[in-house]
Amino acid sequence: MRLNRFKSWGPASKSPTKRPIVGRTSLARSPGQFAVALCAVFSLLVAAILALARVGNTKTSFESGALRVATFTQSKPAPAGFIGYKWGDPPPAVHTKALVKVLGPNHEGLTAYSVKRTGSLLGLPVKEEGYWFSHGGFFEGVAWVANDQSLKAAKAALRKALGPPSFSSERLQLWKWHWPQTGVTAQLKADTSIQISIWNDAVQPVNLKIPDRKAQRSR
Repeated sequence: MRLNRFKSWGPASKSPTKRPIVGRTSLARSPGQFAVALCAVFSLLVAAILALARVGNTKTSFESGALRVATFTQSKPAPAGFIGYKWGDPPPAVHTKALVKVLGPNHEGLTAYSVKRTGSLLGLPVKEEGYWFSHGGFFEGVAWVANDQSLKAAKAALRKALGPPSFSSERLQLWKWHWPQTGVTAQLKADTSIQISIWNDAVQPVNLKIPDRKAQRSR
């Protein structure tokens, strides 16, 4: 007679006792538990996406070379002009002395003049100034700060007059102040020299791009 090796030893009236499996977790879940787990996973994914978006917004823009450090409106009013001369003024209103034309008028209506003199901008002595016109109206002034002035002094002068910058890049030595409601922007750049530019996009048509400014460099 062949014995059934799966038959439990003992009285025939009793069935084998089932023992719980130790060390394993049941995979069965109720619908409610599954929904809670799914919501938790979804929440984690949303939080991760938002965190990555915040990190991406703080990266340096390699096209503009400026790191955005603030989105607030400048606390101080925008400059009304450049070295006592208003936006939209014609070339004769700049100085009584003759200006040296370095560009234009070109096909876009842009004209640039330069003058070397001893003057000051925001309390900083300058050695040369440049003036840009769009169809006869002044829209940008550029000043080269005297060589005996430090970048620290220039930054302090602009912060005192204009408030904290809207954009900054220590790596590129570039600081910007912007008033979007008026279209005015001020810029401090220090590469080969310390240069301050102030312009008004409301005077110059936004579809026009300023050409290569090699002609603006101090001669």
